[in-house]
Amino acid sequence: MPEQRRTNQTIHITGTSTAAPHRVFEVLIDTARWPDWAPMSAAEIQQPAAGDEPEGLGAIRRFTTGRTVSVERVVAFDRDRAFSYELISGLPLLDYRADVTLEPTAGGGTAITWHSEFRPKRPGTGWIYRLALKRFIGDLVSRLARTAERARVD
Repeated sequence: MPEQRRTNQTIHITGTSTAAPHRVFEVLIDTARWPDWAPMSAAEIQQPAAGDEPEGLGAIRRFTTGRTVSVERVVAFDRDRAFSYELISGLPLLDYRADVTLEPTAGGGTAITWHSEFRPKRPGTGWIYRLALKRFIGDLVSRLARTAERARVD
């Protein structure tokens, strides 16, 4: 019996915040504070990145959402502009990568783009995870934008 194809799944969410990109970025990379604004019960840096940015390139982060514990590695870190991570464990997905980009808007705010791609471990289940993650990530983008707007001014 031939192996069923596992097609790539894509999620592309955009949002805007009236907060400047540096404020949005600071909220995004502050792993320990995610439970304050995101639907997660726990978040921590499991292994800090080397150098000046403990949440930067190479950092390993651990998130708990309900009974799901996911672990991810930061694979791109461009302060105030871009942040990317790959899933190490926690969901039955292969090659999961998310790229979050922040672009300044004309009014001093930020355009947020969260783009994710993955393949399901089990053929035929990709659409289920795409729908669930699309809702989850859409909520994250909205919460990220609002939290950055309420963040203290530097």
